[in-house]
Amino acid sequence: MRVLVVEDEEDLVEALRYGLVRADYAVDVAYDVNEASQKLYAASYDLMILDLNLPDGDGFELCRAVRAGELDGESGPDLRILMLTARDRLATGSAASTRAPTTTW
Repeated sequence: MRVLVVEDEEDLVEALRYGLVRADYAVDVAYDVNEASQKLYAASYDLMILDLNLPDGDGFELCRAVRAGELDGESGPDLRILMLTARDRLATGSAASTRAPTTTW
């Protein structure tokens, strides 16, 4: 399984990468929306772990672009996305209306 971690906090990136690699996942990292968009366009991923607060944009916007098929990458709009945030609450309404298929593990 190939995972894209989109996170700008290097300590968190390293902790996530360490755990995922130990569990035999292939891990790529992007530190901002622009880098994530380039990686999503160029490669196929099974999962994206996405921070909502990135230096050059909002994780919700990247998620919407993926779901809308705007990146036209190999993973497509059905890419599984796990969102990370340090926010104490999420927005309601249109900002949080991104719908995705859900899986219970």
